[in-house]
Amino acid sequence: MAYSPLQRGILTGKIVNGHRFNPGDTRPTTPYYKEPNLSRIIAFTESIQPIAEAHDATIGQVVINWTIQQPCITSALVGARNRIQVSDNVKAIDFMLTKKEIAEINVKLENLKLEN
Repeated sequence: MAYSPLQRGILTGKIVNGHRFNPGDTRPTTPYYKEPNLSRIIAFTESIQPIAEAHDATIGQVVINWTIQQPCITSALVGARNRIQVSDNVKAIDFMLTKKEIAEINVKLENLKLEN
């Protein structure tokens, strides 16, 4: 089982440079939301936008789809704050990434260098 494949929203493509978090939101204190990691992750999500467009999907749906196609993954525990997010997340199973697309995403992930 994969837990939080969207990494608290950062892999949805909805968080961009300059994003303002609400008071009390703890995400900006985590390594993924600090620079230079934030900019690198945003660049990664932008780089998979063409794959999302090819499937008439969102970046988040591509990430969820990629996650559930990984070896030994039988399910993905994806959080949602409202019904719209639940509906969007469920649509991740409406398409199948090709082996070529999965390989392309894997290469992009291998090249995504994050700092601790």
